[in-house]
Amino acid sequence: MSSMRAWGSRGVAAAALALLLAWPSPVAARTPIGRIAVDMVRAALQVQYPAGEIEVRPLLPEVASLVPKGTVDATLRLAGPIRQLGPSVPVSFDVMDGTGRKVASVVPRFAVEAWRNLPVLAHPMERGVALAPADIEMRRLAQSRVTGPVLLDVGALIGAKLVRSLASGSVLITNVLDLPPVVRQGATVRVHVRSGGLEVLGQGTALQDGRVGQVIRIVNPSSRKDFLARVRNAEVVEMDLGEDLE
Repeated sequence: MSSMRAWGSRGVAAAALALLLAWPSPVAARTPIGRIAVDMVRAALQVQYPAGEIEVRPLLPEVASLVPKGTVDATLRLAGPIRQLGPSVPVSFDVMDGTGRKVASVVPRFAVEAWRNLPVLAHPMERGVALAPADIEMRRLAQSRVTGPVLLDVGALIGAKLVRSLASGSVLITNVLDLPPVVRQGATVRVHVRSGGLEVLGQGTALQDGRVGQVIRIVNPSSRKDFLARVRNAEVVEMDLGEDLE
């Protein structure tokens, strides 16, 4: 009799286990809204600083505390570009409910940085001297320390002349270099327009010559409207809607 009771207990346990395994899995927990905000900031910065190691740390107050109470299935949408890097950067978000309706605007702060391998001078150099391969080395630096656009293609720097004397370790931003034009007036170029974490591609015609890093005027061949964009290379210009290029 005792053996039957034992068998019966095991049978009940087995049946319960089978029922549990057959039960529908619980719905996966929603990603915390603070985590969503961090991921969106990181994605936007990755577009602005490609090939960079992006660091994002949320600051107090937490994003979740800024969302109106009672908002069902709240999510976020970047409301504008991230204009800077640093220890306390404001980032604008729209708060949306589960129907996609905007219910609030919030501006939490984040500590953000982009680390990239950037070209620097290997030793002091005088104004007017042309760069050779031995004059340049790559160093991992915080982008927030850089004061201008940088050419990541070292080959494009060879032969460029310094417009002023520089110390060893100086970042080779385009403002300190006399670079030959890579875009010629009348050339057709690809236009990359960025807004927050989004990037839209188009086409335009250069209205003037332009060096890498230089801001030049481009015309839209369809609308005939012109605008300012920064030269990335001989084929691409960039326009960040959060950057004042005037």
